[in-house]
Amino acid sequence: MDARDGVVVRGPQRDLLVYERDGYRCFCFADNPGLAQGARHLERPLDFRFEYLGLMTAALAAHPRPRRVLSLGLGAGALPRLVRAIDPAIESDTVEIDAGVVAVARAYFDFRPDETMRLHTADARDFCVAHADGRGWDVVFVDCYDAQSVPPHLADRRFLRTVARAAGPDAVVAVNLVHTHPVFPELVRGWRAVLAEAWLIHARRKTNRVLFGPVSARTDTAAMLARAAEIDERGALPFSLLDALARATPA
Repeated sequence: MDARDGVVVRGPQRDLLVYERDGYRCFCFADNPGLAQGARHLERPLDFRFEYLGLMTAALAAHPRPRRVLSLGLGAGALPRLVRAIDPAIESDTVEIDAGVVAVARAYFDFRPDETMRLHTADARDFCVAHADGRGWDVVFVDCYDAQSVPPHLADRRFLRTVARAAGPDAVVAVNLVHTHPVFPELVRGWRAVLAEAWLIHARRKTNRVLFGPVSARTDTAAMLARAAEIDERGALPFSLLDALARATPA
């Protein structure tokens, strides 16, 4: 790969550009080269560059015993691999609508789905509607928004309620938001309305805000912080969950 120019990957919906910069392999949509959609360090396989991914992963500690995780949005395949690094026994499902993103994650970011790390090429809303029986997942990561795009059908109250139903009453939901986007306040109000309580963690270097909270039960913050500290002690991740959760404030 030419690190200066990158490689254009033709996609059925949009073309993508894969390039290398500052030790990372990155990708973006070819028609929007200023907004990276995913990245992974060339020598550190669990370093996915974006701070918000660590903040979202921290929400895993808000559940007492996560066994199944759902990620809406694939990117470079960071979240399911970070979850696997924490506990290989956790099963994950990832949903991505763009077949070009799926192809890039497989070919350039070494994302290899298997029997317990499943990948579904589908619309996030349609997938959640099809699984809205409340028996699905312990933790749901919603990574469908970026600084420039918030799909309307993934931002209305109906979608938010559908995610909560698909997750089930004992689940935790974590959402990547960008506070500079005009719909940020409405999204915070919407997620706050469908969750029992909601917390926000501010990224230090970017405009991301990760909102998370339980669907029904209240968060046992002492137990959550203890679980985060225990995960940190294992040293499997290149960031601290406890540091992230210690900065959480009520949304």
